Amino acid sequence: MALLVGCAGTSYFQSGRDTFFGQRGARVWVKGPWPAIQPSSDVDEVIDQLCPAVMALERARERDYGQEYCGLIYSLGGGEYYASWPSPLGRTTLVGADLRRKSCSVPGEVKDDRGLASTLADFHSHPWFPSGMSQEDRWSQS
Repeated sequence: MALLVGCAGTSYFQSGRDTFFGQRGARVWVKGPWPAIQPSSDVDEVIDQLCPAVMALERARERDYGQEYCGLIYSLGGGEYYASWPSPLGRTTLVGADLRRKSCSVPGEVKDDRGLASTLADFHSHPWFPSGMSQEDRWSQS
């Protein structure tokens, strides 16, 4: 009798689910603030930090086998802007489909224990470099 032993690491997708992001029905939520991004009264400073932080996440640069992440930029009304933890939740691309079409679901809510979050914008990654803005990115409405 043979014994098969498998090992599986814990991924951000598994460890972050229901902690940093999750789903309530069809609606995705994210936790905030994301400690990798320093808050700022200048939203551009928050935006400038996003690309390197998101691209450091698991499978964020793995092209056809990569993962897209979505999050929110928000305020609590005190004049500072924050970024939420990113969520990998979204549609799964089937084998044989256009592998360059990745997606994540834009979160509809930020859960920040410090107060009611007001969303300014969303952000998402693309697992290819370089990757220009798609038509959907330019025209999407959240």
